Amino acid sequence: MTQPSEFENIILRADSNGVAIVRLKDVGRAEFGQKDYSLRSTFQGKPATLLAVYQQPGANALDVSAQVKATLAKMKGSFPEGIEYKIVMDTTEFTRASIKDVINTFFIALVLVVLVVFIFLQSVRATLIPVIAVPVSIIGAFVGLWH
Repeated sequence: MTQPSEFENIILRADSNGVAIVRLKDVGRAEFGQKDYSLRSTFQGKPATLLAVYQQPGANALDVSAQVKATLAKMKGSFPEGIEYKIVMDTTEFTRASIKDVINTFFIALVLVVLVVFIFLQSVRATLIPVIAVPVSIIGAFVGLWH
C-alpha cells in the first residue's frame, strides 16, 4: 500500500458471514505521518527520517554496505516525488581506507625488502631466493590461519 486511500480500505471488523464489514474509512481517516513523534530528525535544516542499519554478527561489513547501497539505489525509483536519500555516515569508509593502506604498505615493504636484500647480497640471483621465499612463507602462514 502506497496511498492513504489504500489504507482506508483495511477491514477492521466483519461478521461471520461477511455481510457487515467495517473499514477504517468508516470510523476514521488515513494519512501519512511519523510513526513516533518523540524523535525528530533533520538533515541540513529539513525534516528527515533516520534509518540505521546494523550488520549481523559475523557478517562482512563491506558486503552489507554494498548491499544497502544497491538496495537504496533500486528503491529510489519507487520513492514519491521530492523524496531523496543520503547516506550520512558509513563506517565502512574507514575499513576501505585501512585495507587500501595495508595493501600500499605491503607493496612498499616488498620493494624495500628486495632493495635491502640486493644491497647486502649484491647479486640478483641470490636476491631471488629470499624474494620468492618471503611471499611463499606469508601465503603458507595465511593458509595455516585459514583452517
